[in-house]
Amino acid sequence: MKLLNILVVESSYIIIKGLISILEGSGRYNIVEKLPNHNRANDIISENKIDLLFLNPALLDNFYEIISKNPDLKIISVISDNSKINKDLFFDNINVIDNKADVVFKLENIYKKAIENIDLENKEISKREISILRLVALGYTNKEIAVELFISPHTVITHRKHITKKLGIKTVSGLTIYAVLNNIIDLTEAK
Repeated sequence: MKLLNILVVESSYIIIKGLISILEGSGRYNIVEKLPNHNRANDIISENKIDLLFLNPALLDNFYEIISKNPDLKIISVISDNSKINKDLFFDNINVIDNKADVVFKLENIYKKAIENIDLENKEISKREISILRLVALGYTNKEIAVELFISPHTVITHRKHITKKLGIKTVSGLTIYAVLNNIIDLTEAK
């Protein structure tokens, strides 16, 4: 089983001790460091391969520069109430008012989701995905791609999700530029 390297940044002593106890008990996480604030976080992230950052969202203002320098860093918010947070900034969240069973269950799901994400990020796109990327760049719809490649539209959508995760490109225009730059299509073919 792959251990995920994590950094925990939480100012509450009680919360950090409880979280560390549960994380260590799971056997799935390697706690690289635990910090009460952002002061050494940048150094730790740059010196280690951190897979997940467990972060109190109240400390987020001090992390924008770190996040911008490390776009692949997956951040788990450690929230202490049901307050609204910008979920787009976070990979997932844990609520400290939940009971132990709920937190353990949530950590299992975070682990599975992170491993899947890391596996996708570390893989090159397959030959089938290149075929789909080529047709996307040429302006084909999902349905047209499915007909062309003799697969279901659902399969096309799944492949497109994997392409997007692997390449980190979400727009058709971005995928088209990638396809041109990587000689998947010729510039004269692009619409």
